[in-house]
Amino acid sequence: MSPNEPYSGFLDLAQELVDDILSHVDLHQDLISFALVSQTCASLAIPRHTEYRILCLEFPTADVWKHLARCPTLASNIRGVHFSQLYPRKYPITLVDPVLDNARGESQEDIAGYICRALSSMTRLSTMTWHGSCATPSRDLIVEALATRVRLKRLSLMWNSQLGLDSDSNPTWSISGLTHLFLQGRAWTCSTSISNITKWVQSSPPLVFLHIWTGLLSRVAASTSFIFPLLTTLSLYGPAREFIIGFIERHPSIEELRWYPPEPIQELPNNFLPNVKRLQVSTSILHALEQNYLAATGPGCPQPTPLRRYKVEIIQVSLEEPRVDLSSFHCLEPMSLLVLNYARDSPGTLQDSAKKFPNIRWLEILPVTHTSQLWTIQQWLDILSWFPHLQTLGPSEIWEHAHANGISQEDLVKKLLIACPKFRYWNNYDTKRKGNYRLHIRPLGPGELGPNGETGDGVILYRTEKARPNWTRLYDPMRGEYDNSDSGYLPPPVEAQYTLRLHPV
Repeated sequence: MSPNEPYSGFLDLAQELVDDILSHVDLHQDLISFALVSQTCASLAIPRHTEYRILCLEFPTADVWKHLARCPTLASNIRGVHFSQLYPRKYPITLVDPVLDNARGESQEDIAGYICRALSSMTRLSTMTWHGSCATPSRDLIVEALATRVRLKRLSLMWNSQLGLDSDSNPTWSISGLTHLFLQGRAWTCSTSISNITKWVQSSPPLVFLHIWTGLLSRVAASTSFIFPLLTTLSLYGPAREFIIGFIERHPSIEELRWYPPEPIQELPNNFLPNVKRLQVSTSILHALEQNYLAATGPGCPQPTPLRRYKVEIIQVSLEEPRVDLSSFHCLEPMSLLVLNYARDSPGTLQDSAKKFPNIRWLEILPVTHTSQLWTIQQWLDILSWFPHLQTLGPSEIWEHAHANGISQEDLVKKLLIACPKFRYWNNYDTKRKGNYRLHIRPLGPGELGPNGETGDGVILYRTEKARPNWTRLYDPMRGEYDNSDSGYLPPPVEAQYTLRLHPV
């Protein structure tokens, strides 16, 4: 381009090129930001792209599937498809022609045909969630259509019905290259389907996350030469089966194990789970890890093996099992543990754990049903002061105590910050309110103004935030139990936010 030529901007390109460029934008918020630039940008992004990223609806909804089958260019922009009755419905409406796309009265086979045609056009599809029975004889055809989606990486199937999974149907499920796989329900415990599903699971060696029935995994694990080299999260349901322990042993890359086997695990191999960071397991697995460590390092061992302690950050034990005193475990690296669960009837043990694990960031003190004795506010504050790095506290009755004793929310926040200077989140702080609310506390940043123009060092902003309902969050198998991201909560209006000066001038 010569210096005298006029500059050719992005919007001067042919509409087909602009449309193709926008098709590479994944996030809805990025599309909205582009649309807010001008009316021209809005006409390009809305609705051709803003309505064609996430599709969430029940299986029988026919009109939208007929529309997508008729418009492959629009269908190609879909990134995620979610069949579920639990989530809010989200689907295109603006460009749907009610005359051409009216599919009322059509059979399930016809609707399944529309779905297959639409899926075959979704070249950018990366996530598929299918929750519910969805008892349709065309289920195999739909899953086979998914096999053509080379960008499909995250697949979550919760099926209770076994229809369409018989081995006699011989489905050609050739899905491969998945990074996240979640299989739950009776469909995956049916003996007639195991051989087919085993081949399918083995066709995805890049797996990072796997949730699966132990009976099915035992078939995969029977091949001692087969591993998932990138596997970091393994979530199991069902009893211990042959080859399961060996399978875990062959995957030192596992950083998170979720498994509550109904029967005790008596023995584990040496150096089991060497890189684990998160454990959601039965107490028997914890004790087996401890016994391994003691057997290899104890005084009774003639030649102690130099085993290093587990650098576990999160340990969660089923509420139905006896509580464990983590302070008595020698196999845990004290500086690594960040999340602590304890029953409310053991303050002495809690203090021992606070001394042993000084870096605790998240504290869950679980209520005890067999006792009516409550801690006073001062007892709570004393206990919290044992954790100098505490940032998040789980549900407790502190607020009920404060309210009954006439202590204002501002005074309570001050007391909490004096006890724990790094305190930031109090989840479900008001246990008597319907819904999950958290108290969010944070100091104002440099130059940041409070709701009434406050500024300066020592000014604390605090507000009550309501959690978004679970059914509004599309299923994410990687979402852990301990997730306190701001995206999961609704910020209140400015007039419902308050400040205090921790150190009055």
